[in-house]
Amino acid sequence: MDDLRQGVGLQAYGQRDPLVVYKTEGFRMFQQLQEHIQHDLVRSIYRVQPVVAQQPVRTRVTEEATTTNRGDEAQAPRKSKKVRPNEPCPCGSGKKFKFCHGSARNRAAAPVA
Repeated sequence: MDDLRQGVGLQAYGQRDPLVVYKTEGFRMFQQLQEHIQHDLVRSIYRVQPVVAQQPVRTRVTEEATTTNRGDEAQAPRKSKKVRPNEPCPCGSGKKFKFCHGSARNRAAAPVA
């Protein structure tokens, strides 16, 4: 843009308004910039090669580490996760647990599985 600004001053000798020439040439240069960016983007997209992820190697040590939490083999893992008050009720009513089976009056009436 600096080179354009310096060159526009000479347009006044050719009976052309330097401001109009500066605007039109600046717009033309911006359009060229957008075309180059679009061309480079499309070119790089078509040259991208997908990388195949390798599966991690499972060893006996990693399997033992995932099955036991702290080395306590006597502690059995939980079968279901704990239902929090703001989660949907597991009975399928669509209400929050605290308003369905989690409320104090309903705890004795309907136990949760």
